[in-house]
Amino acid sequence: MESEMSPKAKAEYNLGDAEADQGIGQIDHVKHYGIWSCQRRPACANIWLYKSDNDLLLDYNWTNNSSVSFIGSLATAASLAELASMFPTAGGQYHFISKMAPLRIVKGPSWVVGWITTFGWIAVAASAPFLSGTMIQGLLVLNYDNYAFQRWHGTLIYWAILVISAIVNIQGSRVLPVVENLSLGFHVVAFIIVLVVICVVSPTKHVPEFVFVDTINNSGWGNNGIAWCVGMLSSCYVLVGYDAAIHLCEEMKDPRTDIPLAMIGAVLINGTIGFGFLVAILFCMGDLKSALDTTTGYPIIEIFYNITGNSRSATAFRMVWVLARDKALPATTWLSKMDERRQIPTIAVAVTSFLLGLLGLINIGSTSLQRHSIIGRIWA
Repeated sequence: MESEMSPKAKAEYNLGDAEADQGIGQIDHVKHYGIWSCQRRPACANIWLYKSDNDLLLDYNWTNNSSVSFIGSLATAASLAELASMFPTAGGQYHFISKMAPLRIVKGPSWVVGWITTFGWIAVAASAPFLSGTMIQGLLVLNYDNYAFQRWHGTLIYWAILVISAIVNIQGSRVLPVVENLSLGFHVVAFIIVLVVICVVSPTKHVPEFVFVDTINNSGWGNNGIAWCVGMLSSCYVLVGYDAAIHLCEEMKDPRTDIPLAMIGAVLINGTIGFGFLVAILFCMGDLKSALDTTTGYPIIEIFYNITGNSRSATAFRMVWVLARDKALPATTWLSKMDERRQIPTIAVAVTSFLLGLLGLINIGSTSLQRHSIIGRIWA
């Protein structure tokens, strides 16, 4: 590998962490993050709930689609992890290009990839609170017969979640890794509990052919090949956040070792949990049509109701800050300013939260925010 590097890239690869940091313009951060707290970011957004829900809406073949997404994500994560171990910087992909591309064309591709990555993370940062907010609204529809569904209600809940997220990232930056470690444990324990409950109490069980063989086109496309590709969106969405560790590497104690472990671990955890939950839901879900026709807007809510008989930001903030630090955004001096006391990019957090708030306005007139956010993130 070293023989294929440019002389500049090879020299940086052979430097120690401290020397390499100085060479790429990094700032000496307090090292808050480790392997487990970085794995939590892509792994603990209740992705198994989202995965099973959207697969029912889109997929042409549920389990096969998920398997292909998992293999592809694992291969991509391994490739990025290798580059991140060589050049650990919060810029991530655009910095890799700046080091590996020919000098005569390096500026253009680096700039384009930097912007795509940043706004891709803004897209996924918008989709996570939107999903949470509208799921809360779906629970209101399920439990309160007199509740009048309005799209702007979901937008208000979305904004409330954004405000909480911004406050936590600014005021609780030092304890955030601890909270994320705890949430990773809760995520895995909750998955096991939910999995056991739905398998035990489900009144109906589907045959294996329904889970592993049958193909159902719920995408609206007449061509099954296109339907299969559309179904890949949700399968890929729940796995693409593994590069979060790269953008937090400047806040890690041993990034050259921890980043690859965090990235591969995130894909393995997400892929295993997501696939296991999907299979369990497909076996126990009951009537598919009633789930798809639910008034809550989320089939997974209806499925849980039928079974029991009872009624994802911080990485986007860092991407905005690091792109401003490298003078690739307007108002770079202002956006790249670091809060000396909290050791976080407070202004970048505030600006990103404001942009996410504006994205929430889309939901008032259209329900396409979630879909467009997913497409934007996967494309990035």
